[in-house]
Amino acid sequence: MTTAMALTASPAFALPGDPGVNDLSPYRLNARTLEPGCFQGERGLPQNLSDHIDIGLLDAGTIGEDLHVSVDDDADASVDQVLVADMVGYKIYNTFDTGTVNSDADVDPGQTATGMNGFTAQGTTSTFDTIVCVSDHGTGDNEPYAQEAGGMVSAKNRPILTPKVTAFGVSAIANLHTYRIGFGYDTTQWYTAPTFDGHSAFATVTDPNAFSSPTFDGDLPAFVSLFPRPDGDYDTRRVNDVDKPGEEWSFFNLTPFDGQSFLFGERGDLTAWADDPVTRSDKRNLITDMTQGDFPISWTLRPSLAAPSSKRKVTWTLADYFAWNKSWQDYYKGGKLPALPLAPGTNSPAPDPSITVVVNPPLTQPAPTPANPTPPPVAVAPVAAAPVAAGQVAAAPVVAKPITTAPAAKKVVTAKQKKAFAKCVKTANKKQGKTRTKARAKCAKMPH
Repeated sequence: MTTAMALTASPAFALPGDPGVNDLSPYRLNARTLEPGCFQGERGLPQNLSDHIDIGLLDAGTIGEDLHVSVDDDADASVDQVLVADMVGYKIYNTFDTGTVNSDADVDPGQTATGMNGFTAQGTTSTFDTIVCVSDHGTGDNEPYAQEAGGMVSAKNRPILTPKVTAFGVSAIANLHTYRIGFGYDTTQWYTAPTFDGHSAFATVTDPNAFSSPTFDGDLPAFVSLFPRPDGDYDTRRVNDVDKPGEEWSFFNLTPFDGQSFLFGERGDLTAWADDPVTRSDKRNLITDMTQGDFPISWTLRPSLAAPSSKRKVTWTLADYFAWNKSWQDYYKGGKLPALPLAPGTNSPAPDPSITVVVNPPLTQPAPTPANPTPPPVAVAPVAAAPVAAGQVAAAPVVAKPITTAPAAKKVVTAKQKKAFAKCVKTANKKQGKTRTKARAKCAKMPH
């Protein structure tokens, strides 16, 4: 057994952000976070099972092609699923050749399943890394894994998160012509408690990306974490990726993080995050960077170890923008209010010049409160006259005049100032990232 363990034993540390996966070559799951009722090798089985379930090879050596699983007569569990490990990954068995039939649904006490090979039929098989999933003898099988390409496996009990665009609007600062988009998500599928017999003896959910995990006694996690990671060829790892056209110009084209959410709840969230991010500053929220050249923008989600079919993606395209703009122009002409809400700190688009009669006015954000508002006029009460001595003439009473503030002069923007503002905005639009944000903020302070 020592030789087989040295050749195929899994590494000690899981992949960052995907703690349920130990390695991609050969593909290995983390033995410490397997699905409920699943164990790696005989040494991974609890004491009440390790004495009654034998995982071995039919030949005399420790490495071979045919693996067998035997369950003793007095065992208190049946084997429902076997993940046979080889030098590539796993091959899943849900039915077994037990001698009487070659398609037995499980390996019951007193039976031995034979003829199980690894993912590569002619490859070597590891008894140490092979995984067995067990349940009671009654109805309900424990088959938590599904076979994927290349010897990989997915876990069936994983959430499906469906992202969506939930808000959009144009910057409230005139002449910037920039936008903010809001994203949310629905939880299409969430974790469920096991239904196989005897599951109360095991944890309810063991996904290491769940919070909290593991759970017991039928309790389900409230959240699942998906730290940002680019989308690509399926390898069972998580996906939380925001894509924009400008990524082709970025370093190594690896920019999955754009401020998006990474902790997702069972009930979903229609206000998960926005691009540009929403801050606590009312004035800062009025400044946005996104232009029409930043479309399409997409958000893709798939939890760690979830099946390829569970990946969900939403994309906002230039066509979506034009449709959004048209819906508002129709509203101005007397149509229905668009269903998509405005993003925080944004306005509806300006009415098209071709609209001669605006039935419904545009929706705008309230102007920010000035930092130093003009103080109200202060009135001073008259001063009482002093007593007059005999033979003196009383002085005329002195009345204090109210203190008033002169009305503020109306600001008039000259053609020269407008030209300077337009030049500033044009120069700022050529910059990238935070530099562009700061440049536009500087422009916003100019008379325009």
